[in-house]
Amino acid sequence: MNMGRLLLPFTHGVDMQALEFAISFAHSCHATLIPLVLIPVVERQRTNGVRLEMFQQAQDFLEAASFKATKYDVAIERVEVVTHNVLEQIGQVLSSQKCDGMLLFMREAKGVLLQEQEIKALIEQRGPPCYLIHLPSAYRIQQTHNIIQRFWEWLSRRSLAFKRTSHESQIQEPIYLIDMDNDKTVTQHEKEPIG
Repeated sequence: MNMGRLLLPFTHGVDMQALEFAISFAHSCHATLIPLVLIPVVERQRTNGVRLEMFQQAQDFLEAASFKATKYDVAIERVEVVTHNVLEQIGQVLSSQKCDGMLLFMREAKGVLLQEQEIKALIEQRGPPCYLIHLPSAYRIQQTHNIIQRFWEWLSRRSLAFKRTSHESQIQEPIYLIDMDNDKTVTQHEKEPIG
C-alpha cells in the first residue's frame, strides 16, 4: 500500500505504543508521517499564556516521534500549533499538508494522544480516511510481561539445576506444568527410561 502523507494529531499524553504503531504503519505504507502537536488554549488562558508542562509534553512527543522515525527510516514533518479550536485546526492542517489519512488511537474506550470527544468528532467529519487503532489495555500488556518474566526466571532455575545433574542419565528430563500465577510446579510427569 502506498500513501503519501499521514497525519498524527496530538494534544496530550505521550504514548510510546501508539507512536511505535504510527511509525511502523507509515513505514509499511511508504508514507511521510506528520506529527501535529496542538496546544489547546482556552480564551482566559490567552492572556496568561500556555502552561509550561503542555509545551514540555509537546516537545517530548515530537522528540520521541523523531527518534522512532529515524529508527524505522520514516520521513516526518513536524507541525506545532497553539490553538483555541483543536478540531478546526486539525481540519486546516489536513488540507494544507495534503494528507491522505489520519491516525487515531484509543485504549479501553479512552482517547490516546487526543481526547475521546475529539476522536469521535474527527471520525464524523468528512475528509481523508481516519484509521482508528484500538490499543491493548495497559493491564494486559503488564500481565503478559509478568508471565513472560516469571517463565524465563523459572526456565533459568531449571537450566541451572539441569547443568548440575549428570548428563549421562538414561531418564529423560521430566515435563512440568507450571502455575504462572504462583510460580510453582503443579504437576510432574516423568517419561520411561530410554533403552
